[in-house]
Order: sequence, then C-alpha cells, then structure tokens
Amino acid sequence: MAGALGDEPDWLVALILAKRRWPWDRDYLNEFEPARVERLRDIARSVRDIAKPRMCDEAVAALAMKLRRSTPAPEPRSAFDEVLTGIMARPETTRDEGSEAWRQ
Repeated sequence: MAGALGDEPDWLVALILAKRRWPWDRDYLNEFEPARVERLRDIARSVRDIAKPRMCDEAVAALAMKLRRSTPAPEPRSAFDEVLTGIMARPETTRDEGSEAWRQ
C-alpha cells in the first residue's frame, strides 16, 4: 500500500482511510512520524463529515485500479498445464474400480 499511496496527497490518503478499517492501515500508518499520522487522522475525521459516500467509493476504486495495474499479470499456462490440471482435478478411482471400468 505504501507504494500505491506514496505519491498521493494527504487528503486522498485520509479519504481512503476514512472509508473503513483496512487490514493494512495500522502497518501503513506505523511507517510515518507521529505528526503526519495525527494530521491524517484529523483530515480523515473532517472528510468523514463532508465527503459524499460516492466520492469515497471513487477514491477506493481508483486505488484498486492502480494496484491492479502495478501487480504483474500471471504467466499464461501451457496446454500441457491445462490438461494436467484437469487430470489432477478428477476424482481418484481405486485400482479395482479402474479394472472394472475396462472390462465393461
């Protein structure tokens, strides 16, 4: 989160922090000097009172998009990997069940 929010102004960071409790917010705030944390809390308190819910939602959506763009896409899987995954997902049969299937 520090990377995604690093270049953002304090008012935007406070807007996102004011939206809800985030699993990362304490770790994120622990990285700052106490004066900045207090400033962000003050801004968040005032933003909670004046910001429209849609504005907060838009800020969170923009942050989510920024995070998605910064996360590398997974490498494409080969056809072999797809087949192997399909085989591994099938329920296992016992040796007797497999033998019986061949006899029919």
